Amino acid sequence: MQIAADFYPPPAAEREAAPMVILLHMYRSDRTAWEPLIAPLHDAGFAVLAIDLRGMGRVRRPRPARRY
Repeated sequence: MQIAADFYPPPAAEREAAPMVILLHMYRSDRTAWEPLIAPLHDAGFAVLAIDLRGMGRVRRPRPARRY
């Protein structure tokens, strides 16, 4: 299964010491629900990762094997 995500690295000067925030959306939502929060976190020096959980957003589900 592939998980879709958006990663926003911290500014180059802060890369080694920057804390990271992982954003997990609520049920029946996707990673785009966090868009209003991403810029303020990034501007504050955080690395930000927003992912789509299984079955939501752009997550690709494996196709079941065909039975003949």
